[in-house]
Amino acid sequence: MTQTPKAYSHINLTYLTEIADGDEQFIEETIRTYLQTIPSELNQLSSSIRNENWEQTAFHAHTLKGAFNFVGATSLAALCGHIEEVCNSQTVDIQLQQILTEVVSESIGVSDDLKAALLTMHNSIVV
Repeated sequence: MTQTPKAYSHINLTYLTEIADGDEQFIEETIRTYLQTIPSELNQLSSSIRNENWEQTAFHAHTLKGAFNFVGATSLAALCGHIEEVCNSQTVDIQLQQILTEVVSESIGVSDDLKAALLTMHNSIVV
């Protein structure tokens, strides 16, 4: 039985909980996949910005936007959406590095909240 998602600072698991339709294993696997893949994706985004490869930057920003939306990190999804739009418009924003720094910093809080959510799920199963 899936409970109403707990309130977190950086995420909102309502969407994930709804699409899981009561499948806590799906939620757990999704969170674990996020935690395993996002650091690499952020590194690739950073590298593509540093190398001024705007096509790859847009690709990685799009990938991250979807992942952030999935776990309810909508402010991060919006930032990644901005990066993607800028790169696709061919008018590269000189503030991309600053935005990237904000994305990386905020993603730490998202990961911390997701780890807490996993812990809460495990504690509710054990009890």
